[in-house]
Amino acid sequence: MAKRVECDPYRRITTFRMNGDRFDVGGCGPSTLSFGSLTVRPETGLFDLSDLLPAELPPLDGLASLQTFAGKVVTLDLAKNRLSIEDVADSSKTDKMVPLPIRVAHSAAGAGMDVFVRVEGSRGPLWFELDSGNLDNVLVSNQVLDQLGLSQQKIDSLRDHKPTPIAIRVGGLGELKVTAASKDLIFDGALNAETLERLIVVLDLNAARGWASLGPGK
Repeated sequence: MAKRVECDPYRRITTFRMNGDRFDVGGCGPSTLSFGSLTVRPETGLFDLSDLLPAELPPLDGLASLQTFAGKVVTLDLAKNRLSIEDVADSSKTDKMVPLPIRVAHSAAGAGMDVFVRVEGSRGPLWFELDSGNLDNVLVSNQVLDQLGLSQQKIDSLRDHKPTPIAIRVGGLGELKVTAASKDLIFDGALNAETLERLIVVLDLNAARGWASLGPGK
């Protein structure tokens, strides 16, 4: 697959996983990729995906990060297995949604892109990664467990690393009920695929703006 997209590593790209582990990728420079009618030239890297994925998942040939669609507007509807890419945000769609405050971070010396959404904390805003690849529970940093308005019983449960039902306030969406677990993270937390399957999310990656709505029946 790397040969087909002319990915021939000539340098090293280094980033860090959410638990702080260093992660090195063979950097290949820009490669031309097509997704339907969209053709892009993102920076590509070579690494073994099977090292990151649970053994029970089917093999994958590659992974497209948000950086692949830099400058575009991305609509993510996981429940329908649909990813839509546009040049500008469609106001007829976003006017029916609520604002989703986001931060865009560029990792791997600018080769990567991570999006964080605002979660309301008792001492100020918290920022959780929007992580469709997180097949675990919603993850909460040990450092912010006491800032989510939780009972002491739930805080103790999380500190014991038990999956715990909690409610978090996410941007304009208000309160979302999720199952969470605590972890030593390099940021405040990470939403997961299960939570994203309940939402439709629009991300303007050029203007760092976001919108979201609950999917039908969610």
